[in-house]
Order: sequence, then structure tokens, then C-alpha cells
Amino acid sequence: EPYRYMMGSDGAGGMGLGRMFTDDLTSGSTSEAMEFWVDNGGGPEWSDTLANPVQLFSPGNSETHIQYEPAWGLYFTMVYNPFTPTIYLTTAPELTGPWSDPVCIYDVPEHEAVSFDIISYAVRPHPELSTQTGELVISYATNAFGEPLGTLLGEEGSEIYYPRFIRLQLELNDSIPVSLAGFT
Repeated sequence: EPYRYMMGSDGAGGMGLGRMFTDDLTSGSTSEAMEFWVDNGGGPEWSDTLANPVQLFSPGNSETHIQYEPAWGLYFTMVYNPFTPTIYLTTAPELTGPWSDPVCIYDVPEHEAVSFDIISYAVRPHPELSTQTGELVISYATNAFGEPLGTLLGEEGSEIYYPRFIRLQLELNDSIPVSLAGFT
């Protein structure tokens, strides 16, 4: 409060940040009421003009969500390239950053399980399912890429097109903001 924050493409493959007063958003205001996290040469600042957006993290994904861990004072998000199997985690003390370098937290096994190309996407945290400090419950989906629909309906593709969940336990670390303690 009093803002709602939104992320979007920064135009360079990463994610940028915008915000709008909650009251403006709920009253139907349009993008003219938005402010953007930009750097016009004097350091990052909020501006009503979207020019030179600050890249929060990369790669950017249209299906990115952020989770906040109040006990640690850190924001978490997952970044990924849909055409590769690796899911990364990046953290920041503020939405505006600075965001840590991405750390590999999971390799999607479905990329190696079939003979055709797949994508993994829609990687999202589910804080409502976390039961302890540092726990991330993440879902992701996979799908065939460039293949006919019949590929998914065959025996080899029958395990590809549905969401999956993983549970990660993170711990604070001195050299990087967090490290992976384990997952199920």
C-alpha cells in the first residue's frame, strides 16, 4: 500500500517495474496513472515516462510472479528460458532491487524424457502452500514445441502436458542471499 506493482518487458529481454496507486487502479484509471522504475542518467527513480527502464532481472517472462519472505526481508522470483530445462531463482531486498544473480534451483526432467522438443513455462510460486520460512512451492507446465497435437496424445507424450509442483527449502547464506537446502 498505497501502490500495486506490475512487471513487464524492459525491451531488452528482462523485466521492468511499474506501479500505480491502488485507488487509481480500482477506479479504472489507465496507463497514464502509472509510474515506471527508470534510470535517466541520475540513478534509478520513479517517473511517469517510460524511458530507459531499469532491468530488474533477466530473462524476463510474461508469466513471472514474485513471493515475499517477511522473516528474511527478501523477494523471490524464478527466471527461465522456456526452451531450456533450467529454472533459476533470484532474490532482492526490495522490489526495485538490486536482484541477485540467478541461481539454478531445478532442472525440468521432462526435457530429457521424450524424443521431441518441449518447452517448460508458467513457473510460479505459491506462497499460500508454503508452511515454513524459506519454503517455496513452485508449479511449472510443459508442452510440446513445434510438434503436432498427436505427439502429446501418443504414449511418449502422455506425461508432458500438465502442471507439476516442486517444493524447495531455502536457507540464508553469507555468500549469496539464499541457497537450496533441498527439494521434493
